[in-house]
Amino acid sequence: MWTYYKSIIVIIFMTIMHLSHVYASPGDVQNLESISHGVNEPTQLTEISIRWSNPQGYTDSELSGFAYTFTSTSEYIYNVNNLPPIFPSAETKGTISNAYENVDGEQIYFYIAAIGIPPSINIGSTSKLGPFIIDKIAPTLQVLLPETTSDSIIDITFGSTGNPYQVCISNSGYGNCVWESYQTNRPDWPLEGNAGQKNIFVQVRDKAGNISNAPVATTEYIPEDEQQAIIIGVPTLSQSGLFIFGLILIFIVLLYRNKERDLFAFSLDKQ
Repeated sequence: MWTYYKSIIVIIFMTIMHLSHVYASPGDVQNLESISHGVNEPTQLTEISIRWSNPQGYTDSELSGFAYTFTSTSEYIYNVNNLPPIFPSAETKGTISNAYENVDGEQIYFYIAAIGIPPSINIGSTSKLGPFIIDKIAPTLQVLLPETTSDSIIDITFGSTGNPYQVCISNSGYGNCVWESYQTNRPDWPLEGNAGQKNIFVQVRDKAGNISNAPVATTEYIPEDEQQAIIIGVPTLSQSGLFIFGLILIFIVLLYRNKERDLFAFSLDKQ
């Protein structure tokens, strides 16, 4: 008889243990990862692919499913008031986000929780993955140069929008250059060739690889020796020249007044 009761007690104990496991809130989902994006790594890829596995010790039959969300919110915890639709655990262990188009460095997070039985009360721990940075818009750049320069080495100043990461500067055209780190001021840029108008071509890109061309910037290069030649070539008046010029002006004024006097006298005679 004791053996019979002992068996009943063991069965009841095992049932209680099983029910406490099944009806308890699940723990964290396992092996949560993105198979498309790296965390904090800007990319042009617009869709985020995620996969995971059940919480430790849980089979599909012991779960109602999973609740998950893609959002730009950096902190999020599931509860009975904000629970999204539940996806059955037997049907999915992964998901793909909607496409994020026309975004400039958008930070996206993924939240997921396993949902036990019954789902109204057994909400598992919320797990977080991200941020995933999606960037589809290239930065823009304004290039500022001196209007004229007597030096073949100049400083270039940049103004920008977006998230500039590197610039590519050339004297001959877009793309004929080497990428370098973006700074608001690029000192000691060498101009090429003889005097005249110089064009500067600059490209800019962000960490996601989006590239744009800045409008062509120009400066007039006039070496110092040519500036001196221009100054020397302009005629100037000496003191004696100024004296002669003054006499000529006086003569013109007197001549003009004499003509006015003669015209006045002629008009009186006619009267």
